[in-house]
Amino acid sequence: MRGATSSSSWPTYRIEFDPVDVQADPAANEELKRFGIPRVPAVVFGDRAVHGWNPKGYAELLGVGYNPDVKLAPSVSIASSRRPKRWSA
Repeated sequence: MRGATSSSSWPTYRIEFDPVDVQADPAANEELKRFGIPRVPAVVFGDRAVHGWNPKGYAELLGVGYNPDVKLAPSVSIASSRRPKRWSA
């Protein structure tokens, strides 16, 4: 698997990959273009690729599970940040 990122593994899944610097390696940039990918980030695995920051797409590409973090609606987030803080003595 090849990917354009600053790390050489995904510690959660223990998946190793070869990081690629497409600016330093014109052939790697051409490989992305063959997949229709104009720029990084991207992950290429075999004859398939995922473009952009897409953890769910990466998981599907690699055949691993993906459990996204729970995200609060903005109104819930704001309401919880306006609660008075309680300090213990």
